[in-house]
Amino acid sequence: MAEFNPIKIRLLANEITPKTVKKPEGFSIEFFDDKIILNNQTYEKLFKSKLGESIQKHGDRGYVEIITSKGKFYRRFYGGSNLSVNADEVCLTSFSYQMMPGIDDLSWTKFTGYNDSSLKIKLKFYFNHPHYHVRFSVKLASLSVLLGFISFILSILSLTYQ
Repeated sequence: MAEFNPIKIRLLANEITPKTVKKPEGFSIEFFDDKIILNNQTYEKLFKSKLGESIQKHGDRGYVEIITSKGKFYRRFYGGSNLSVNADEVCLTSFSYQMMPGIDDLSWTKFTGYNDSSLKIKLKFYFNHPHYHVRFSVKLASLSVLLGFISFILSILSLTYQ
C-alpha cells in the first residue's frame, strides 16, 4: 500500500476540454461512476507492481481508497493512459466527483491503493458505492446473512436444550 497525491483532478465527459477527458467509445459515462481513472505509471506507484504483472481479471485490478477532509471513499482502478490522463492527474465522472465532498482540497486528500481484492476491501467498496441501489442491496444481503446465522445458532441451541 502506497500513497499518491495528484496535482489535478479532471472529469470524464463526452467531449475533450482542458478540464475533461473524453470517455472511451462503447462505454456510457455511468460505467465509470464507481471507478477512478489513473495513468499506468500511477498504478505502479500505488500498487507497487506493474499493470501487466497483475494476474487478476481486468475489472478487478485494485481498489483505491480516497481519504478527504469529509470522509473515506472507495473506487476501482481503471487504466487511463490511452485516455490522455497524465501521471500527476486523476479522472472521475462528475457524479462520482460530486459524491466526494472535500476532494477539491488536494493538499489534504490522500489516495491509497489496495490490490489484494480481499473480502474486507470489497465490502468497503460496495458499502460506499456511489449508486444507492448497490449500497442498499449489499447492506440488505449482509443483514440477511447475519440474521440467517443468528437463526441457525438459535435452532442448534433449541435442539440441544429440549
